[in-house]
Amino acid sequence: MKEFSRRALLKLAVNSPLALLAPEREHRPRRTLGLYLPFRFLEREGEMQIFQELILTCGANTIVVDIKNETGQVNVPVDHDYFPRKAFQPSSYRGLIKLLRWASNHDVSLIARQPVMIDPQLVSAFPDLGIRNWSGRLWKDANDNTWANPFDERVVDYNATIAASAASLGFSQIQFDYLRFPSGEHDLASIYHSKRNTFENRTAAISTFLKAAKPAVNAYGALLTADFFGYTAWYRHEQDMGIGQYIESAGPHLDGLCPMAYPSLYGSGIIDPCDNGCRPATAHPYEIVYYTVKRTLERLLAVNPDAFVQPWLQAYPDYRFNQPMGLSQFIAEQKGAFAAGAAGVMAWNNSLAYDPKSYLSIPNP
Repeated sequence: MKEFSRRALLKLAVNSPLALLAPEREHRPRRTLGLYLPFRFLEREGEMQIFQELILTCGANTIVVDIKNETGQVNVPVDHDYFPRKAFQPSSYRGLIKLLRWASNHDVSLIARQPVMIDPQLVSAFPDLGIRNWSGRLWKDANDNTWANPFDERVVDYNATIAASAASLGFSQIQFDYLRFPSGEHDLASIYHSKRNTFENRTAAISTFLKAAKPAVNAYGALLTADFFGYTAWYRHEQDMGIGQYIESAGPHLDGLCPMAYPSLYGSGIIDPCDNGCRPATAHPYEIVYYTVKRTLERLLAVNPDAFVQPWLQAYPDYRFNQPMGLSQFIAEQKGAFAAGAAGVMAWNNSLAYDPKSYLSIPNP
């Protein structure tokens, strides 16, 4: 792979034709009807053409595209002391620029998804930035991925710089994913934390990332949002699921919150107010999304009256409960979200197998 100097990276960013995109764009988004586009498709011209045609015909108006993926690869130019040179993907960056141009020409909004803490590229290049176990070795999750240390302010600054770079290219929103401590991964008890692993320290660490990124992103006219587990809406009174995601502490430092309201993730259903806990959850797509958005919005607005909720919806098969999860269920999810006050919705399907009628039943004001 070609090595890029810092000067070359900056030149790519500054000379990008997208740097002057829509400087007058509204601070609040229109009703978002989005489809997720994984990082790997940016270099696949044929599949990109099919996906772009789908966007124009299925009722969507937004694409959520990776600017950084779960391996730590980055496709936006970044000038930072801890930027791993091998992480930059120039071919994906060229694909991203093409997508930005296409979106501008077709009035399609672009949201930049940025996984934060899961980052094998960063930790491989700078091992002292990684989470370690009690033996001093780098901790790895069940998929053999290394994670950056949420307590390290160098990791904070690195991710804020990536977010600002993406915002400068014309994205309407930067969305932090994996903004959390490990949970449900392999061997959590072996993790050695550089600070005491308490509710106060975890939630303060997450807020530090948001405080650093929000002004940098807002300066370019973009919004900062974050993905939270849907179940966080049910955790109160200093309960963060052990991962630092607590609506009341993060909310003041966000423009919007994006609960991952995939019914398949609700293994325990929801205790209230559904009959029988809405189990199995995939048999109750409207209720799961409705109550997740409703509870998230109530708690978020209590600490940030200007913020919005924009959930992720399940647009993939139900491998957990073996319930139907087709177009009718996806439409039920949408209706539940908007009935509860969502500002928009985003569909997740990692293989791009979206229904061609995904959003045709939803008015797009």
